[in-house]
Formats: sequence, C-alpha cells, structure tokens
Amino acid sequence: VKFFVRGLNVIGSEGNDIQDDTLQKPLHQEKKRIQQSFETPHEELDYLLHSCPFDSEEQQSDVQFVLSPLDPPLCLTTKERPTPDQMEQLEARREKKAELLSGASLGVRPWLKDIWKASKQIGKWDRRKEIEKAKLLLQNNEC
Repeated sequence: VKFFVRGLNVIGSEGNDIQDDTLQKPLHQEKKRIQQSFETPHEELDYLLHSCPFDSEEQQSDVQFVLSPLDPPLCLTTKERPTPDQMEQLEARREKKAELLSGASLGVRPWLKDIWKASKQIGKWDRRKEIEKAKLLLQNNEC
C-alpha cells in the first residue's frame, strides 16, 4: 500500500513555509485585528455573514434560519421562561446549528463559530440595552 500526500505545506513556529521560506499569514491574528474594529456586535455579524465563504446557498439559508428571531420573540427584560412553542423553535435551531457545523467544510467551520459567537454577543448586547431602556422608563415615571 502506497500513500501520496499532495499540497502539504510545512509551517515553522514563526509562520514561515519551511519548504520555500515564504511567510504565511497567521489567520487567527488577522481575524482578531479585524474583530476589534467593530463598534457593535451587529456590525461584526453583518461583516461575518457577508464575508463567509459558505459551501452552498442552502447552507447560507440554514444559517439565516438559525439566526432568525423566535415568533413570538423572547422577552429581553425579564427572566420569563420560554413557552412550549418557543422551546420547539429553539430546539429546531439548535439541531440545525449542530448539523451545519458537522457538515461544513474545514474552511467554513471557523466562520460559523465566529457567526455563532457574534450572535450570542448580540443577544447579550440587546438584552442589556432593553434593560437600560426599561430602567430609564421606570425612573421617568417615578419623577
């Protein structure tokens, strides 16, 4: 039995291709630099969705489904439990998210993980903004 390896690049600890001495860009460093330039998590998610090299249009559509809001949406200002219908919607999104990650190419997986992370940050950011708005309304009504 013979094995052949094609297109293998051997990268040293300093990012150099050992075979031809060219410098490789460390992707994680470049990505961190870009992420720090966003004003809001919404801007980051928009960038990631626009720039992600999706494997197919179906995959892109499935990502949009996972990111879509529940109907009716969860209350952001209280710790109210989701209704059974909302729980079904959440479970469908969780299943699709796992399916997307397991079926995605190696080049798309890091993008999907960053998209999920940005989406989670949006949830936290939106909740904080709604709580601040509710507190202001409460203070204005007391005056």
